[in-house]
Amino acid sequence: MPIQKKCFLKSMEDNDIKIHLQDKIEIPLGRCPETNIKDKRCSRNQVLLTADYSSEMVNVKHLGGNPSSANGIILRNDSHILKHNDLLEFLIGEYKFIVEFETPLVKPEKRKNEISEENKMSGAKRFCKEEDKSLPLPPPCGKSTWERIEDGKLYIFTSAGVRSSSKIAAYDLDGTLILTKSGRVFPKDNDDWKLAFGSVKPKLSKFAGDGYKIVILTNQAGISRGKTNINEFKTKIENIVRDLNVPVQVFIATTTSIYRKPAPGMWTFLETKIVCWLST
Repeated sequence: MPIQKKCFLKSMEDNDIKIHLQDKIEIPLGRCPETNIKDKRCSRNQVLLTADYSSEMVNVKHLGGNPSSANGIILRNDSHILKHNDLLEFLIGEYKFIVEFETPLVKPEKRKNEISEENKMSGAKRFCKEEDKSLPLPPPCGKSTWERIEDGKLYIFTSAGVRSSSKIAAYDLDGTLILTKSGRVFPKDNDDWKLAFGSVKPKLSKFAGDGYKIVILTNQAGISRGKTNINEFKTKIENIVRDLNVPVQVFIATTTSIYRKPAPGMWTFLETKIVCWLST
C-alpha cells in the first residue's frame, strides 16, 4: 500500500511550528495560534492556502491588508502557486514559512534549521560561468570602496582584492552566510550577527582560490524605511567581509526597485558594470 502524501507549512524560525495542509482543503492562515504570528500588521486571514497533492502544489491567495510574498513575488489580493521547498512570507521579508511535501516527486531538500550547509553553500554553483583560461586575470581592486547608485536605491561595497571574473559565486546574506547571535529573527543591532555555518569561510576561500568572484546580493529595505542606519550597516558589512577573509563584492538593495530581488537589477549591474571604480 503506497504511503499517503502529506503537505506541511513549516516555519523557518521555529522548528516546532508545522501546519498540516490537507489535500484540496482551503485553510486560512495569518495572525493565529497555528502560525504563532502576533503582529497586528498581519491579518487573521492573511492568506488562503489550498494544497493539491496530485500535482504537489499549493495555491496561496492573498487576503490581508498588507502584502505578503511568495518566492519573492509580492502578493496584493492575488494568487501564486508554491511547490515543494518554496517560500511564503506572511509579511514581506517577515514570518517565513516553507512548503514541504513528505513524499515529493523530487527527493526533498533540507530546509531552514534543516537546511544543510552543503545545500546553502553549493547553491552558488548555479550562478557560475566557466572562465576563459586563455585570458589573463585582471588586476585586483586596490582598496575597499563604497558606491551609491541612483540616490541610494543600491549600494555596492567592493573590498580590496576583488577582481573581475566570468566565474561568479553569489549568495544571499541573512540566513545563508550569517545568522543572528541573539537567536532572534531580526538582529537587535548591527553587531548581532555570526557566520551561519562553520563551512562558510573554507567554502568561500576555496571558491576564491579557484578564481571565482565572491558576491553577496542582499535586500535591506529597512535602510530606506529609516529602521537601519546606512552608515552603521556599512560598518556591519565591512566587519562581515573582514571576518570572511576573502575579497567580496556586496550589492545592497535598499528599497522597492529594479534592484530588489527577485528583480534582476543587481545581477544586471554586476554583469554590465566594471568591478572597481578606483584605479589599482
